[in-house]
Amino acid sequence: MKSMRCHSVMANVFADFTLTLRIADQSRTSGISVTFFANNTALLPCVRSSGDIISLHNVVIKVLHGEFFVTIEKRFSSFALFGGMVSTEFRPYQISMKHQGTKHDNQILTQMRMWLVYHPPGLKDLELQLRNIKSDSTFDLVCKVLHVCEGPSGEWIFYVWDGTDTPATELQTLLDTEAVTPTPLHPEEAPLPREVLCTLPCVGTVLRVFSNRFSKEILHLQKDIYWARFCNITCKQEFGMWKGSLLPSSRIRLLSSEDGSVIERLK
Repeated sequence: MKSMRCHSVMANVFADFTLTLRIADQSRTSGISVTFFANNTALLPCVRSSGDIISLHNVVIKVLHGEFFVTIEKRFSSFALFGGMVSTEFRPYQISMKHQGTKHDNQILTQMRMWLVYHPPGLKDLELQLRNIKSDSTFDLVCKVLHVCEGPSGEWIFYVWDGTDTPATELQTLLDTEAVTPTPLHPEEAPLPREVLCTLPCVGTVLRVFSNRFSKEILHLQKDIYWARFCNITCKQEFGMWKGSLLPSSRIRLLSSEDGSVIERLK
């Protein structure tokens, strides 16, 4: 066991009350994974924004196939979360019940914030807005998930929006072919019910993102509207429409409304 302080890069919440953070500091810029366990979601860290700083005490570190993993034990581990901006105060915005600060916390926090100024979380290079997407490229998309449903063929469809319009597409078709096989009006097999369509924004493209596997984030997205980061997804043009797809390596990260990427989109 050891104590460590580092900043979070991305978070993922699961339905069985575990949470995984990807964290990094000056000693390991590539980052390592930290897993928290709790019998109540209120006891898990609630990271406001990528790049915030977390202080961890009495954690268990294991090595598996050369990769470090950190586990938070409910019996003796503790944490505190701080804002990552240089101008923010030294008071944590969330602490666990067992957390006790030390006299060195402020100094270490200042060092971490200065390091973050020159080494921000490395996600910006992968991010695209809907207005910048290209066919058959992989990218990250920060967007609001407006609706999730299961299609007739068992695939999951995410209806996502970031306020921008996708690039224009071309549809080339032959009149003889069109008479026999009409071009579909939507990428999914069945259209959304009218009551759902009426809730979608009038400005900006609502992109359909398809997945052939269930993910635990769907449980949250079916209950409420969240901002999320779709990591390593791809898009293509089909029948003159854009269609997004999750790859085997794709991940969905739910975001706080105070996350820096979300605030940028809201502006």
